[in-house]
Amino acid sequence: MAADANALTLYDYGAMSNDPLVKKITMGLYDQGVSVLDVLPIANTKSLKANGVRFLAGSLPTVGVRKLNGEPTVVRSVPKRFEEQAYIVSNQFQIDRFLDMEQNAIQDPIDVQFMAWQKSFIRTFSDKFINATPGADDDWFAGIRYRLGSIGQTEYDVPSEMSYVAKTGGSGLDFTLASMTSAIAEEFFEGLDKALDLVGSPEGNGIVIFVNDTLFRRISTAAKRAGGGSLLDQTKDNFDRVITTYRNARLLQLPRKSGDGPNDKIIADTETVAGADGSSDYSSLYVCKFGADSFTGWQFEPLAVKDLGIDPTVGTRRNVVVDWATGLFQANPRSVARIFGIKVK
Repeated sequence: MAADANALTLYDYGAMSNDPLVKKITMGLYDQGVSVLDVLPIANTKSLKANGVRFLAGSLPTVGVRKLNGEPTVVRSVPKRFEEQAYIVSNQFQIDRFLDMEQNAIQDPIDVQFMAWQKSFIRTFSDKFINATPGADDDWFAGIRYRLGSIGQTEYDVPSEMSYVAKTGGSGLDFTLASMTSAIAEEFFEGLDKALDLVGSPEGNGIVIFVNDTLFRRISTAAKRAGGGSLLDQTKDNFDRVITTYRNARLLQLPRKSGDGPNDKIIADTETVAGADGSSDYSSLYVCKFGADSFTGWQFEPLAVKDLGIDPTVGTRRNVVVDWATGLFQANPRSVARIFGIKVK
């Protein structure tokens, strides 16, 4: 069921769709900026629940050896079963039939609504991917911050070492411009290398590093001070958007929340040194390894956009519905990591 790291994303499904409304919404997402939907691989599975197994510490089989004419040793692994659930994104657009037929309008009324929804959708999905918690967001999957927290570590079998403070000793790493020396920059990248090791990809293959805008800029500065600018690489995708990588890991700056206020950052830079919500000067980054045996998404079917036409019960409104059932699938407890306690202000 799980998708490979090279599996299709929501944008890829939109690019291949023959439905003009699906193309209009999914391809229009490119114009709204980079988000989690750019990198999350998605598999098609006609199920609202996904079952799998995880291999925890100590559950791998012992490799046996034998002498000539000897018998092989019987081995058996004992994985732990788990289940993830799909959640449904669903909205309806309504417009009076006369406005829909208006010939003097410069913009199509439905297109205007789609554009606003697209911006909110990519920001909301990215926010929930990081921050959703079962108690406050019952209609969403659990975000990776929750999975890396004390309660989530138990529920999703995530080892406690996958979430750690940026500086040994718990004092936090001073990553402000005024204090960032080459030694501090090198210490930061040492900690980032540790995260890549923990998720099982030292070279960064299949890895995405999620940060906010402040930390994205600060990492760029640190790369210049630690390695003369050679630590980061930049290329462009087919839509002329810049892709920044560290080793082979993609460094992705998340958008703001849909509220779009000055403090509406998906990953805040007002956390405490311990990574809790607060009013201090610290931030976090999240490392995620995508792949069939690591962390993926799935959908019941590709995002559906249905033009229902004029509502027959009223006769005056055109109705368009967007419907998408999707979920997250964490096959490997070590597929996500968090570094907190990074002082950015």
